[in-house]
Amino acid sequence: MNGTNPNMEQGNNLDNTNTNIGGIPNNSANYQNQQLNQIGVNTNNNVQSGANSVNNQANQQINQQVSSTQQEPNRGRSFIKSEEEIKKIESNYKPPGIIKKFFLFVFFVGLVVFVLFLPEIQVYLDKYISGDSSEVEEIKTGKLICKIDQSSANLTNIVVRTFNYTNNKLDSAVFETTIKGDPTEDDATLNDLNNKCNLIKENVESLSGIKVNCNYETGKLTKKEIFDYKAYNKEKVKAAYTEAGGEIIEYDAGHDINKIMTTMRQGGFTCNKEK
Repeated sequence: MNGTNPNMEQGNNLDNTNTNIGGIPNNSANYQNQQLNQIGVNTNNNVQSGANSVNNQANQQINQQVSSTQQEPNRGRSFIKSEEEIKKIESNYKPPGIIKKFFLFVFFVGLVVFVLFLPEIQVYLDKYISGDSSEVEEIKTGKLICKIDQSSANLTNIVVRTFNYTNNKLDSAVFETTIKGDPTEDDATLNDLNNKCNLIKENVESLSGIKVNCNYETGKLTKKEIFDYKAYNKEKVKAAYTEAGGEIIEYDAGHDINKIMTTMRQGGFTCNKEK
């Protein structure tokens, strides 16, 4: 009676065994539930983060559009402001006064006078540069003598042009050209120049107002042209020169002597007036 019932011990063992075996499934289920809950939290966080990122981008685009919309009126206002400033400047503009206009008129008149009397001014300057400090006397009637050396490597060529004038108006002129060279080496060249000179002389012999002389010696040719501008026919003289293969410098009677002097100096001549 006092002994232990084998069937009771076996039943207790079975209950303990069920309790231990049942504990394992219970713990595993709890762990799985915890994992599922953690995944759900992470998923919600990721979705929330993505939504926040999309909202941030959308807000940035909206802010940019608003900013650009706010700047456009500013540009318009700036442009309108510049127009207003221009109108203000135009309204405040005052034309030059009478004194300014007077001095401007005097300046232009002085400039025109300076250009018109430039030849006379040139004469005075030449006298001053040459060291003649005495009062310059303008020679209104006399002769203008211009010289230039046009020598080349083989030939010496001296040109002298004398213009006769009255009251600064051209009347007549004498052009003299002297060409020198070696009697032997340059004889053929000088002969050709002499033949050309004689051909011009023949062509103008029947014309009034012009005369040509040619003088050829050994190694030296002298050509002299005499013009009476009051008597000669410019077109006929030009045609006669062209036919002979020559060139003529065209002048007319009454040509301003000071303008002639200016032109000659521009061509390299040295010019002086004499009574």
